[in-house]
Amino acid sequence: MDASYLPIDRYSIRPDAVQPFDIFFKSSDGKPVLYCASGNTVSSETCAEILERRIEKLFILKKDWSRYNLYVEENLDSILTEKDIAPFHKASLTYRSISYIAEQLFRSPKAEFIRRYRNTVMTSMGHVFADDAVLYSLIGMTSFDFTTFNHSINVGIFSLGLLREFFPATDIPNIKEVAAGFFLHDIGKSRIPPDILHKRGALSKVEWKCMRGHVEEGLGILDEHNLLTRESKIIVSQHHERHDGSGYPKGLRGDGIHVYAKICSIADVFDGLTSHRPWRKEFSSFEAMRIMKAEMFKDFDPVYFEKFVRLFSSQK
Repeated sequence: MDASYLPIDRYSIRPDAVQPFDIFFKSSDGKPVLYCASGNTVSSETCAEILERRIEKLFILKKDWSRYNLYVEENLDSILTEKDIAPFHKASLTYRSISYIAEQLFRSPKAEFIRRYRNTVMTSMGHVFADDAVLYSLIGMTSFDFTTFNHSINVGIFSLGLLREFFPATDIPNIKEVAAGFFLHDIGKSRIPPDILHKRGALSKVEWKCMRGHVEEGLGILDEHNLLTRESKIIVSQHHERHDGSGYPKGLRGDGIHVYAKICSIADVFDGLTSHRPWRKEFSSFEAMRIMKAEMFKDFDPVYFEKFVRLFSSQK
């Protein structure tokens, strides 16, 4: 297959749904064979035939990549409720869908992208939080390439993993709103000047004040779009508060910090330490946890931090 084709997960194709793009599979001699033409449906029988022939990868034309990602986004609920799709594939398609929208959102925080990102998170994470196998697969797929959008996804996933250690899925009826808050915790950074956001080395006092402003900016963005729920407000406003009162913006301490924010702050710092930066090498998971325990032990609620260490050590 030449570079004009891109592989897609065969489990993303929904039986009996109209396909908005041409779909191909690779013949034994490596040539593309049309599987389903745009505008047609893939029947359940055809899907079964693909499985019987052990065709692992389907392909689309590169020009249809955006259309394909929108298709996955629109069909994600159906994919995650399908019993015959393995947890790994559910996690992979969830991660792909969220990542694609997040990259667009943090590049251009338009209302359309904010709503699509939030809706996709809420649609998928309700399923994910209730299925440990999918959740742990998702944790294993996190990437340590530090970009604002990738960081937000990692923190959202890690936070849900830690939350799941403390609460059964049925004990948090508003889990979708909580998940949206975790994934949107840094939305305010989309309004921080790039030269400050990506500066190599220490920030000046003026720059640091601007950076801290991402908390208020985030609350403002969500409020502007009528998306500032109780859960999002708690997480966005408190994820930089610290257990000993040394955080910002209000210097909250101990039980004055909501459990959702305590969880998010641990995930936030951990991902920051383990992610690659252009100006420094990333720390290993073990080294990051050592630093957090030895040098930042006053920052985190010890009950939640110890549980995070056990959770993440068993998954990564």
